[in-house]
Amino acid sequence: MTTILGANGDRKQSTYTREYVIGGEPKVTTDREGDQFTNIVKWEGNSLVFETVEKEKSGTLTSQEVWTLSQDGKTLTKRIHRTGGRGSDSDQTYVLVKQD
Repeated sequence: MTTILGANGDRKQSTYTREYVIGGEPKVTTDREGDQFTNIVKWEGNSLVFETVEKEKSGTLTSQEVWTLSQDGKTLTKRIHRTGGRGSDSDQTYVLVKQD
C-alpha cells in the first residue's frame, strides 16, 4: 500500500499492484491518472535491475533501481537513480540489514 500526504498533510491512501517479469518483455501499465509505465527487470551479475520509464502529461521520467544482496545474505542494498521531471537527477541508496 502506498500512503500519500497531501498539501495540507492529510493522508490519502491508495493501493496499486505492479507485476514484474524478470528477463521478460517490457511490461506496460497505466495508473488512474493516465500515466504510462514501462518496466523491464533483469539480472546483471548478482544484482536485480528494475528500469522504469514513466510517461506523464508534463514529460518523461526514468528510474533505475539496482538491488544487490550481500554474499552472506544479510544485507540488501538498493540504489535508485532518477532522471526527468524538472530536469533534475537524483540518487538514493538504502541499506537494509537483517537483524539476528
